[in-house]
Amino acid sequence: MRTYVGLLLLALFLLFTFFGQAIRLYTDLLWFQEIGYAQVFTKTLSIKIFLGSLFGVLFFLLLYVNIRLAARVQSGIPILNPQAAQELPSLEMIDPLIRRLLLPVAILLGIMAAPQAAVQWKSFLLFFNAVPFGIEDPLFGSDVGFYLFRLPAWDALYKWFLVSLGITAAASAFVYFLYRSLQYSGEGLFLSGWTRTHLFILLACLLLVQAGGYLIDTYKLLNATTGIVFGAGYADVYAKLPALRVLAPLAVVAAALVVFQIFRPGWRYILIGLAALGIVHVAGLYLYPYALQQFKVVPNELVAETPFIKRNIEFTRHAYALDRVETQKFPAEERLTVADLQRNEPTIKNIRLWDHRPLLATYGQLQQIRTYYEFVDVDNDRYQIDGTFRQVMLSARELSHEQLPSRIWINEHLIYT
Repeated sequence: MRTYVGLLLLALFLLFTFFGQAIRLYTDLLWFQEIGYAQVFTKTLSIKIFLGSLFGVLFFLLLYVNIRLAARVQSGIPILNPQAAQELPSLEMIDPLIRRLLLPVAILLGIMAAPQAAVQWKSFLLFFNAVPFGIEDPLFGSDVGFYLFRLPAWDALYKWFLVSLGITAAASAFVYFLYRSLQYSGEGLFLSGWTRTHLFILLACLLLVQAGGYLIDTYKLLNATTGIVFGAGYADVYAKLPALRVLAPLAVVAAALVVFQIFRPGWRYILIGLAALGIVHVAGLYLYPYALQQFKVVPNELVAETPFIKRNIEFTRHAYALDRVETQKFPAEERLTVADLQRNEPTIKNIRLWDHRPLLATYGQLQQIRTYYEFVDVDNDRYQIDGTFRQVMLSARELSHEQLPSRIWINEHLIYT
């Protein structure tokens, strides 16, 4: 009976959670069908469902298996701090509760994690349909298509694994704490044999994922916005890039030290690896780049940043096809004749003489008519007037909800719409 009640509650929860989204999906489907692009909608929806299902199941399995391993009752564990142990619920109460709630809670969290992966549908769709540009970046020699099509997906994968493993490790440690397999007293932190192995493996996996994150961050330097221009600047190339190239293998070494520590007592090797990684991370990615920027780049910024400014200009010109513009010499003569004015009469008549600011104020005084109308902006456009292409200035009379005679539901939703 309890099983049926639980399933019913889960079904009601899913209904109330996704009913509004289902209505919006149906509305979008009707709109795409109306304009003849229903295939675009179904393609987008299918990749969202696939990604959400895949990563939702992966998160469920990752969490369920690790909590299941952590929930193994271990006997013979000494109590280091009896007073703290008495404040925790008894094992007779914890164990049945965790075993009963683990599966439904893991399923629920997997369902909640699915939309977080589904929002990355565009990154993965671009990843699987990537094409080369035939242009290499000057810093890494990689094709430009890699940064547009593949790097966003790799970055999304890195962040997903980092967050998922972090949540799993924290949840596992908490379960071990409830089962007294993880204790803290004045003598230090105590971990039982299996707890030590399990948590150290999760920590090693986190460090390996972080190593991949450092590799991804090296390529993301080309999207940096800290320099004088968009892209990698002097401090990024000569400070952050060497640090990231050191941090990636250092994180792998730290992960290996964590695994090695499983077979050795104490925490020495873990602390050495994490301390080295933390020091290089802070010094290499924050302190040294800041010092280099302030004491070498800023005093002579133009000289330091000139090569990177040239790269920015070169690739910007290429992106907008400005490198294929044909230049021609135009003799600029200051002798203006009546024939020149007549020959360029359409251009002269379209020279802008009006200022939009007094025109906007004039429209408000003459054409506002009602207090709930307002003119927000003036736009420039061109129309055929009496057979002549003329520039005109236009402003639309808009309805202001804040200035309605009465801010009641009927006025806002039925009358003044």
